Amino acid sequence: MLQHPQFTLSILDPASLLGSEAVAALWKAFPAARRKFFHTSAEDEHLVTEIAGEAALVPSLADAGDLAGSDVVIATSQPAPAAAAALLAWLRTNPGVALIDGTQQGIAPDESIPVFNMPPPGKVGRRWFHIADPALWGPGRFLQALAPLQPRELHLTLLLPVSSFGEAGVEELAKQAAGRLSGRTPSRLEVLPAILAFDLAPASAARHTAIDGQLAALFPGLTCQLHAIEVGVFHGHSTVVGVRCEAPVDHSEVVALVRSVPGLRVARRNERPQPSSTVGTEDVVCADVGCVGAWVSAWLVADGLRVGGAQAITDIVAAVRAS
Repeated sequence: MLQHPQFTLSILDPASLLGSEAVAALWKAFPAARRKFFHTSAEDEHLVTEIAGEAALVPSLADAGDLAGSDVVIATSQPAPAAAAALLAWLRTNPGVALIDGTQQGIAPDESIPVFNMPPPGKVGRRWFHIADPALWGPGRFLQALAPLQPRELHLTLLLPVSSFGEAGVEELAKQAAGRLSGRTPSRLEVLPAILAFDLAPASAARHTAIDGQLAALFPGLTCQLHAIEVGVFHGHSTVVGVRCEAPVDHSEVVALVRSVPGLRVARRNERPQPSSTVGTEDVVCADVGCVGAWVSAWLVADGLRVGGAQAITDIVAAVRAS
């Protein structure tokens, strides 16, 4: 149970892309909660940002002791190494505090439980929850729909937008595109792993391994084959998915199962879903459903940062509060 009648949320990096959306969602869902804000960059000075429409000073998390009194700590951007180490040390000495980690690659992924909307039942120990990679929310909902068909094998090709690297990644892709359109060599890489304007590249080994590990934890017993590709797209996640079920499947049954899952919808007639069409929306759109024997294939598009971002954080806070 949470220890304070008025529970306290400490939100790290509220000015980040995820942080600003999380603050707004949490403000609406928990208007009576006490809120504390910190930034985790290497800079020690206060930052000036806008929170709930008003200018605010956000102090540095120079001393993790400033988190005292928190019931839930929410990380929205990868902390600087020193801040991450201090945060983990403080959390280990305060086991009653929950961590909701919305960062990728994660602050302590090997010690945290990967989650979608809700913490899994029956778990004990630290309440450290690592929100699944934004790219996995589309296929995650699709697998949820197919659960009655007993999925046994999963083939995923994930197309990863540069929004995974935050606002800095979006800005860098725009600069790369401007450079290529003008015939100039794009500027040196800053946060993106490659020149992605009008191009694509395999995801790094580290990210591939991280996503593969989350799949194994989220869907134990499911054999997975993963391809992860960084693409020159600003926002929106796309997935080509193939699922082998226990027995041959029927197309109409699969469509009915997809329609039964909240937040997952079948594309309308003559609709050709693209990642840009889902930006800012909460739905995962499923198109081109095919069934051959025991295999089901589909094309999925979603705004993974929205579907698996602020709303997911809010749902997990609600679950933690009720525990």
